[in-house]
Amino acid sequence: MKKAGDNLLLDAGKLIGGQWIPTEKERKRDWNAYLSSPMSIENEIVIDIPEHYTVEGIENLNKNIDNECGRFTSSATIDEGKLRITTSKVYKKKFVSKNDWNILLNMIDVTNDFYSQSVMFKHD
Repeated sequence: MKKAGDNLLLDAGKLIGGQWIPTEKERKRDWNAYLSSPMSIENEIVIDIPEHYTVEGIENLNKNIDNECGRFTSSATIDEGKLRITTSKVYKKKFVSKNDWNILLNMIDVTNDFYSQSVMFKHD
C-alpha cells in the first residue's frame, strides 16, 4: 500500500505472490514443455476498507481465461466494508507440446495482467 495524497494505492495483483513473466526468448519454444504436475492454486484475500474510504478500480481485477492448457479466474467484490479478491490458477497438463506453448502463454499473460493491477482506496 502506498500513499497518494489523501488516497491509498494498493498493488492488489501482487497479493497472489510472484508470477513467472516470460522473457521474449522464453516465449519462443523449440521443444516440448514438461511441468512437474498438473496443479491448482487458489487465493482468497479479504481486506478491510478503512472508514471514510471507497475503492476504485476493482473491475480491473476481474479476469477469466480457460483453455486446454490452463485456467485463470479472478474476481473482486466489495461486501460489508471489505474488499474480497478470489483467484484460481490451474495448470491442466503435465506435458505441453511446443505447438501448444502459446495456448499456455495466453493463460500466463492473463495472470500477469492481473498481477500488474492496482486499486485506489479513495478518501471521501
